[in-house]
Amino acid sequence: MKDIQKYREGSMSDEELERFTGKMVNLKLDNDLKNKWAGQLAQEHDLVRKPGAGGVFPLKGRLLWGLVSIAASILLITLFLPDLLRPEPRSARELASIYLEKDHLTDPTVRGGDAARDELRSRAQEAFNKGDYKTAIDLRLELINRTPGDISDEFFLALAYLNNDQATNSIPLFQKTLETAPANDNKFAEESAWFISLAYLKTGNLQAARDALLKIKEDEWRYAESRELLDKLEELK
Repeated sequence: MKDIQKYREGSMSDEELERFTGKMVNLKLDNDLKNKWAGQLAQEHDLVRKPGAGGVFPLKGRLLWGLVSIAASILLITLFLPDLLRPEPRSARELASIYLEKDHLTDPTVRGGDAARDELRSRAQEAFNKGDYKTAIDLRLELINRTPGDISDEFFLALAYLNNDQATNSIPLFQKTLETAPANDNKFAEESAWFISLAYLKTGNLQAARDALLKIKEDEWRYAESRELLDKLEELK
């Protein structure tokens, strides 16, 4: 029940969510398979063991398994039906919000060197990962004022702005990251190319969003998502 409550509250980690849903699916599949075997053995070989003997149960036992199977099915429907029934996005802004919500990056950028800056980065990281984007913005701005030009600070400031419904503020920072990311470490550039497209969608600039998505190359790991999003934008026309 604790797992179900955590799922409804949206407080599960990705690992917990994968483990929980896998457990529910396996329970449903196991019960279906047991019912199938029980029926087949009873029909073809008249093998029906009594309760307590293990294996196939008589009618009452099979009814119990059936109830468990139904309960598992109801739980699966409860968990996944909201997503299945979620209405299709009616605008580019809604579409951007959906992608941003399901693609939440965590901020891992604490580094050694200067104790004061590392402490600020640690607080900014913690605030961002908890969804306290306003605090994350304030701390990143303080870091940038102290040490201008740090690409990770500028990238995560842009991402905090975007998640805080301040997409307009995020765009120049993503553009700067795209321009200044070193050739031998382009992870920030690849991420910026994706997130700037979402920022453009948030501001209603569909053409700029399409242009940004088309610039994502086939060997970059956001390529499949970029083509999927382009297709969805066509469907909105």
